[in-house]
Amino acid sequence: MDVDKDLHYVADGLVTHNCWYAVKGQAHWSGDRKQVTVWNIPSKGQDADTIHGTQKPVECMKRPMENNSSPGQAVYEPFSGSGTTIIAAEITGRACLAMELNPAYVDVAVKRWEDFTGEKAVLEEGR
Repeated sequence: MDVDKDLHYVADGLVTHNCWYAVKGQAHWSGDRKQVTVWNIPSKGQDADTIHGTQKPVECMKRPMENNSSPGQAVYEPFSGSGTTIIAAEITGRACLAMELNPAYVDVAVKRWEDFTGEKAVLEEGR
């Protein structure tokens, strides 16, 4: 995904990001070939209030998941923050292996997942 160089208006709340991903072995492309490389994704209408300083819209994680993996596969999120990737995985039928060092944001991500799914998270011993 490329960055739209003309949209760096942080004061207006518009932020652009580069998105990098890696695969082991051969790349897997599930998306169509009609997509553009610059995604304009509105931040309004998210599934949750913005709690994390860099919380992304779920669509930012959903698109690359659908383009590069299949339902039932696992995706890895080493910086889960507010849990955006966890929610995108839930929507798309992927398993999300997420990590977060800050306990406060672990709580944010868990609550966001619980609010989204209506389920109660369970802490498993040793995991």
